[in-house]
Amino acid sequence: MSSRHRFALAPFALVAILAQGQAHAQDYNPGVPPGYMQQDPSDANVLGDPSAMAADPPSRIATVTDMAGGLSFAPAGADEWAALGPNRPITTGDRLWVDPGGRAELHAGTTAVRLGGGTAVAILNLDDRTTQVKLTQGTLQLRVRALPQDQQVEIDTPNLAFVPREPGDYRLDVSPDGTTTLVTMRHGSAVLYGDTRSIELERGQRMRFAGTDLADAGAGSYPAPDSFDQWTAMRDAREDASVSARYVPPGMTGYTALDDYGDWQQDAGYGAVWFPRAMPAGWAPYSVGRWAWVAPWGWTWIDDAPWGFAPAHYGRWAHFGNRWGWVPGPRGGQPCYAPAVVGFIGGAGTTIRIGTGPGVAWYPLGPRDAYRPVYRASPGYVNRINYHAVNNGWIRGGDRDRDRGRWANREVPGAISGMPSRNFVEGRPVPRGSYRDEWRHLPAGEGRGAPPMAPVKTSLIGGARPHGLPPMARDGFERQAIAAHPPGRIGPDELARRFAREGGTAGAGPAWRGPVPDGRRQDAGSQRRGPQPVQGWQPDVRMSQAAPDRRFSGQRPDDGQRQQQAMQRQQFEQQRQLQDQQRQAADFRQQQQQAMQRQRDDQQRELQNQQRQGYEQQRRMQFDQQRMEQEQRRQLDDQRRDAMNRQQFDQQRQQQERQQQDMQRQAQQRQQQFDQQRQQQERQQQDMQRQAQQRQQQFDQQRQQQERQQQDMQRQQQQQQRQQLEQARQFQEQQRQQFEQQRQHALQRQQMEQQQRQAQEQQRRFQEQQQQQQHQQQQQQRQAQEQQRQFQEQQRQQQDRQRQFQQQQQQQQQRAQHERGRDQQARNNDGR
Repeated sequence: MSSRHRFALAPFALVAILAQGQAHAQDYNPGVPPGYMQQDPSDANVLGDPSAMAADPPSRIATVTDMAGGLSFAPAGADEWAALGPNRPITTGDRLWVDPGGRAELHAGTTAVRLGGGTAVAILNLDDRTTQVKLTQGTLQLRVRALPQDQQVEIDTPNLAFVPREPGDYRLDVSPDGTTTLVTMRHGSAVLYGDTRSIELERGQRMRFAGTDLADAGAGSYPAPDSFDQWTAMRDAREDASVSARYVPPGMTGYTALDDYGDWQQDAGYGAVWFPRAMPAGWAPYSVGRWAWVAPWGWTWIDDAPWGFAPAHYGRWAHFGNRWGWVPGPRGGQPCYAPAVVGFIGGAGTTIRIGTGPGVAWYPLGPRDAYRPVYRASPGYVNRINYHAVNNGWIRGGDRDRDRGRWANREVPGAISGMPSRNFVEGRPVPRGSYRDEWRHLPAGEGRGAPPMAPVKTSLIGGARPHGLPPMARDGFERQAIAAHPPGRIGPDELARRFAREGGTAGAGPAWRGPVPDGRRQDAGSQRRGPQPVQGWQPDVRMSQAAPDRRFSGQRPDDGQRQQQAMQRQQFEQQRQLQDQQRQAADFRQQQQQAMQRQRDDQQRELQNQQRQGYEQQRRMQFDQQRMEQEQRRQLDDQRRDAMNRQQFDQQRQQQERQQQDMQRQAQQRQQQFDQQRQQQERQQQDMQRQAQQRQQQFDQQRQQQERQQQDMQRQQQQQQRQQLEQARQFQEQQRQQFEQQRQHALQRQQMEQQQRQAQEQQRRFQEQQQQQQHQQQQQQRQAQEQQRQFQEQQRQQQDRQRQFQQQQQQQQQRAQHERGRDQQARNNDGR
């Protein structure tokens, strides 16, 4: 492979590879991913650019892992709303609205955000260290499984900023008008920030706040546990019991969806490998879904499968015989998100034709293939996104791919998917069966990372259905929230601008260049050039003075403002101390009553906690009991189905045997009748003349040959029937063995479900085979009947010939007698 098809990736190997040159380009270094070579000089925005060190995109992202009802979103930097489905990446600047009566679950690493109906949220910041969400109305449950010291989670509402201090379970309810916020501390502790003050809440506490400075709105009427609480508890239990958590890093987004749709197996070379279940024939990764533009990564794959997020954006795919397996990589370390771990077919100067126009084609990268991003990234980032592709780092010598070469998946039949370029840009679904074998022979273009196709406005929503936003949701998004930390910022989309300069949109419309950066305005010249990007996203939040960090979007107050703010804080502190003294003097007489009331409240809280614990324990027990009952019902149903299947099979076998016996009796009767007819014909033929006997002998020879053919056909039919019965007996024995295996592995839940599916699939195949066999038997019977009919027709024709021959003989005899009579009469006349 020439040097222009290889590229540099690891910073510590860059100088060595450049020094070695092309002569040693194919040497295998176990410490460095294979195939690293010098970069393309024309691609200066990815590697070798010092400014790319500070431009690495976040390695952590969110996605929708469960939803019910209507869910809408507006992507960052855009003003158009559209329907949101599973597996769509969610990042800084995205806004989401859940219709009344619906719900949705978002996962971002070890943090789960669950939304109830009528909820409006905006992602203020989502990167490697921060998860900041703006909640302006509705219900939000926050589940934090891990919270290292360098990580930060924050929920901002119109009344307060909620910052957890430890892992836990929290719920926030914002009233539809945004005037109050109810905070429920199920597990964990948190700090709440208002405009000028902050408080701490512990586990079991529940408070409602009004205004913007943590004013207690009173106990009021707190809602009882509802269906949303039951749903969140069920999702928490599902997440805690996830089998896939044993094989993937805990910070990987979307791994919980793998449990219901596949199985894990250990491989000597790859480690843990996940195999999807019940995939159609010819399926390949990245073949069922669509493409969307998500800044700053660019073209991003959105898979249609419910489990499709994690396998599409982490790890690699490998081909095992006749199926695909996903290799997540080592369990330790922080996973690094990628928009699509694929290689695009075709290099510079190579054009793929699909239909009558240009097209785009791609295939999944294997564990030994290095992924090279097209967006701005430092060499350290590229090394990190490639080093953890395989268990315990890159595969060493002696693995299964050693002799297969680079880009092994490209040679797998059906691995390459493609679509027209315009459909690609517009975010339309990939057409099924879009594969051509000749694409495997195109020049290598994997080093480019993505096709230089410029996005259009519809690329941001990935072909989703656009629609308007309800007025009640619009009012919620226009509210201001209180923030304890500065929200993130959306910079210019450099990759979209670069593709707009270098590539085209394949006729899908004007190119999208991203939002206008802050502080820039469109001049008259830009207005004349056509459609321009919308104004950059500006989060409407107000920074809390009580928060430790009050910097907002990089803006720093001058010294005069700092002194003025310090004086204001001192005055506010003095006023608050005076008010506290007055309160203490006025409340001195009520201290005993308040102490008693506190004791009663504490007792009530303890009683409520005990009741809540009892309720949770009862709910878990009910859930386990329901699950056990469902398991028992499933086993009973399986047993009943097995018994019914056995009965049906026995009945069908008996019916087939009776049909075969009837067919044999009918064949014997026909044979006897045929023998009788033949004897009669032979007796009649003995009285005929020699010429007729010779012809009859010839006819007998032909008939005997036909009889032998018929007997051979009957023997073949009997042999086929015996083979079919033997196959049926073997299949019945296989079914009994499978049923025995299911009973032995009944305690293993996932294996039992897999065996049940296999048994059902085999039963369906067996029924299809039985139908095919019945159809074949019917065809064979029809053929035998047709042959018998033809033979009878031949017999009738032969009898007709014999009658004609006898008539001819009789006529000849009569003519001969008549001629003899005439001769005798003539002789008599002559004698007279």
